[in-house]
Amino acid sequence: MMRYSRRSRRLVAAGLALLGVGIAAAMVVGPFEWLRRQNEERQALFDEVESLRAQLVDREQIIAERQRLERTQLLRSDMIRADTPMLAGAALQGTLGNLVQSSGGVLEAAALDPPLALDAFTKVHARVDLLVDIEGLRDLLYAIETHRPTLIVEAVTLKRRSGNDLLHDLDVTMQIAAFTKAPLPTTTAATGTN
Repeated sequence: MMRYSRRSRRLVAAGLALLGVGIAAAMVVGPFEWLRRQNEERQALFDEVESLRAQLVDREQIIAERQRLERTQLLRSDMIRADTPMLAGAALQGTLGNLVQSSGGVLEAAALDPPLALDAFTKVHARVDLLVDIEGLRDLLYAIETHRPTLIVEAVTLKRRSGNDLLHDLDVTMQIAAFTKAPLPTTTAATGTN
């Protein structure tokens, strides 16, 4: 059997003692280091979740803004484009005259009612008197319903005309409305006073 010197044995004992202390330290420090890494990973995940949440809020705001803009664009396409409500009313009268004529009717009279200021736009009204047959009235109502800018039939009065040889057997009065972004003139602007 081989004999080691005292110094060698002390070195081996010191090495084993250090190894034992190192293992004990690793057993004590290891779980704390593992917990520290877990906390760092957990914090990184929380930060990523918060970032995604912020992106989601931004995305929802962007989607809401996009929908608002789409509604605004649709709203604009549904309105008569004119500089003043009176010009919008004239455009409405012209449109109604064309629609009556294309449906085979005869426009007898057209008149504008005063425009009505609403929150973001102005409502213009036209009253038309026309002669038409039932098929022409159906075509006219369909043309008004599908027209862009949007036209709204607010009232219809029908009277049957007497006589056997009439081409247009219905006397029709219609109240039609449309909308424009053109504001009503203010009182001071209309009167010229300050």
